[in-house]
Amino acid sequence: EDAYERIMEAYMAIPEAVLEDAVIFVSPATFRAYVKALVDKNFYHYNPADGDLNEMFIAGSGVKVRKARGLANSNNIFATSPKNMIYGTDFMNNKEEIKVWFSDDDDVFKVKVRFNYGAQVAFPDLVVNYAPQASNEGTDEPSEPEGGDNAEGGENAGE
Repeated sequence: EDAYERIMEAYMAIPEAVLEDAVIFVSPATFRAYVKALVDKNFYHYNPADGDLNEMFIAGSGVKVRKARGLANSNNIFATSPKNMIYGTDFMNNKEEIKVWFSDDDDVFKVKVRFNYGAQVAFPDLVVNYAPQASNEGTDEPSEPEGGDNAEGGENAGE
């Protein structure tokens, strides 16, 4: 199964509630394979000089396929609205450190901040997590996308 087919299966599983502004996030390797598959299928009716080379629209839709460096070395494909994604920190415990001081040596204020951060989703049922199933490798059985209307709670959405 090529990257084009996997991305299209994830696209078809996107819940209607987020379809209007959904983004499909893939690894850099999957993105390259997707672009190659478009060229191989003669679907290359786009100008790579237009816009961002890290993303492209699925033809006939407003859905973007976006290269995500955070998915490097992963075959998972995630789709949701960026509005459904949350950036969080651990500023509520004792591990963070914020230090501000004036440096006489440089005649400037300096700031040192240490904390943990990460991303999560607000509504896991609005996320598609399409992951190849190891048990299906080498067979003709397709793996099913998780999330949206196809999942019970989308428990893997934030992993």
